[in-house]
Amino acid sequence: MYRCTRTDGVAPRELLFKIVRHSRDNDLLERETDALRTLVTENPAAAGYRPQLIDAFLSADATTRRRVLIFAIPPRAVPLSRIRTAYASGLDPRDAAWIFNRLLEGLWFTHQAGLVHGAILPPNLYADLEHHGLTLTDWAHSISNGRALVAISNLYESWYPREILAKASATFATDIFMAVRCLVYLLGGDPIAGAVPSSVPAALQRFIKGCLIPYPSRRPNDAGDLREEFDELLVRLYGKRAFRPLAIPA
Repeated sequence: MYRCTRTDGVAPRELLFKIVRHSRDNDLLERETDALRTLVTENPAAAGYRPQLIDAFLSADATTRRRVLIFAIPPRAVPLSRIRTAYASGLDPRDAAWIFNRLLEGLWFTHQAGLVHGAILPPNLYADLEHHGLTLTDWAHSISNGRALVAISNLYESWYPREILAKASATFATDIFMAVRCLVYLLGGDPIAGAVPSSVPAALQRFIKGCLIPYPSRRPNDAGDLREEFDELLVRLYGKRAFRPLAIPA
């Protein structure tokens, strides 16, 4: 996937250009196209959490035909992996909290459409730091709830819950498990062990532990309910919600 800026319109537009390395993976981008179109039809409320599909086509040369997708994302949105790199010791829990809150919102809308994203990973989540928004990218791994994933990220294999590595069904609980690992990652912890720095409040540590139970039937599986629980926890810890600016250091 490549990031580029389109400048032939009234204002520059941030785009993601995605092309498969091998034609045998064309079906993954077809799956991504179908998922994004399903979200448009089944739950328009998800629009703020998915990239806008600008175009989908086949690029052909003398030997192969590879599928290409072009998306629009919010200007200056950055992947979680870049945020974590910029804050080597981890984010303040209050900053990590709004990103995780937006992620739960995005998953709630996604799950209402009957879809499991299947790849909630730092490079696939783009945060709009200025407006506190979040975009979920890379829908090529998405699947209907209760179906097995057709592919996983080899680079992030250890991030998946054990039911996925055992090739069992993916459920809404799968997405939530991976989302909480992203929260641990932003806090400066070890996402695989589920351990966070001792400076993270004990109540938040207990919340994280409860979401990373190995058994999917015992983990949270409703992103909307979990978001309400998380909001209540934040109020107990930090009081009334207030906007906190967050920026990538120069």
